[in-house]
Amino acid sequence: MDLKAQAISKDFITKYFIFGIGVICLSAWYYFKSAEIFLYYGILVNIALIYRVRNSKILQIMFLFILTYTLNLLPYFSFGINITFYERFQKEDIFEFAMFLHVLFLLVLYLFLKKDINKNKEIFINRLPNKDNAIVYGLGVFAMSVILIIGQTGHRLVEGQGFQLTQGLAINEYFLIFTALAYLFSGKIKARNLLIIVLSILFIVKNTVAEGRIESLQMLLLLFILYVDHKKISNLFFSLGSIVGYLVMTIFADIRVSTGTISLFKTGQDGSRFLQSNQGDVFYNSAVYIGLIKEQVFSDMVRSRSFIGFIERIFLPSKFATGGANLSSLSAQYAQSGGGGLISTYFYVWLSYAGTILIAIFLAILFNRVYRAKNQYLQFYLVMVLCTIPRWFAYDPITLFKLTSYGVVFFFCFNQLHTIVGKTSKSVIGLPPKLASRADR
Repeated sequence: MDLKAQAISKDFITKYFIFGIGVICLSAWYYFKSAEIFLYYGILVNIALIYRVRNSKILQIMFLFILTYTLNLLPYFSFGINITFYERFQKEDIFEFAMFLHVLFLLVLYLFLKKDINKNKEIFINRLPNKDNAIVYGLGVFAMSVILIIGQTGHRLVEGQGFQLTQGLAINEYFLIFTALAYLFSGKIKARNLLIIVLSILFIVKNTVAEGRIESLQMLLLLFILYVDHKKISNLFFSLGSIVGYLVMTIFADIRVSTGTISLFKTGQDGSRFLQSNQGDVFYNSAVYIGLIKEQVFSDMVRSRSFIGFIERIFLPSKFATGGANLSSLSAQYAQSGGGGLISTYFYVWLSYAGTILIAIFLAILFNRVYRAKNQYLQFYLVMVLCTIPRWFAYDPITLFKLTSYGVVFFFCFNQLHTIVGKTSKSVIGLPPKLASRADR
């Protein structure tokens, strides 16, 4: 047996072993009525995913981010501590099912994710051509500046809550697209990239001090892809740094919306104490969707219409889509919640178990292409997918298809403009020789 066959055989055995443990844990849950066992299994699968992508720091960040949502369920399932302010659907059977869908999503991702992702340890962003074009670069920076000014407007100072932006346009998150485009046409010239970084920091500060932590986190992920991913950082230091950074943002958000003090526990809707976290609110909203299905509020007809509306939202402004296209807005008509929801639950609502499995397979296919895509437009799409995970994984899956696809359209337009206006320099930076010849096409 050659080395390649041995590696495939070893990978198959590993996946079979992980799957077998899942069956055992699921059986233990059924017979011993202990969902906690299956949650521990979910944590194991999540950690296995982090190890599987150990050669890619950006994919590790993604699975570390997902791990925070998995670990956040421990207080509830292991110690009986509530994890959200709301009470109506914070019930054992509903929470258990939402957790099951999340673990199923992780397991399918693991089974379909290839083991040799980035085995050559390439730099992700270097798979895209970086061209020197002052005019196209300037257009990208101009778009960044405009969005920085109008993307979030208006402000108010609320006692104990600080400065808050009160009006926002959907275009605010398109700042990500034009940041990436400005970088790709900067020619890697230091002065140009310094301007990109300054505008990006202003964007992060503006959104962080108000209610735009997700926008800030997405921007940080993009900056990591553009400017940090190539640096040599040990996996241990990198993992610890990522976790500490996320905790700092969480603590800052807690201070911002409270009286300036840090408090892990808050008083819930029924007067009981609960462990406050963004992850808890997101998970609760997933439970809301399941609870509304159980109560027949989300009937088969409502779920079908919502999915059709979701498809329409990819191509149309949300206000023109079929009613119920936005599940979070739809559920708010029937139950109080903090908004959002896990992608595994969204697709369960629309397509039952098949939806949770299919979206996991789709994402696994995308992640398998991160370091293999030869088409520059697919590569740009993947950049957008990876930096927007905080939005599409935990709030609204539409970003996985809409903003990311619009980014590809803008990338195509900028490439055409680059061809029309000509290049200030014909050098193409950062590409392997075989790809460099295609960069100017």
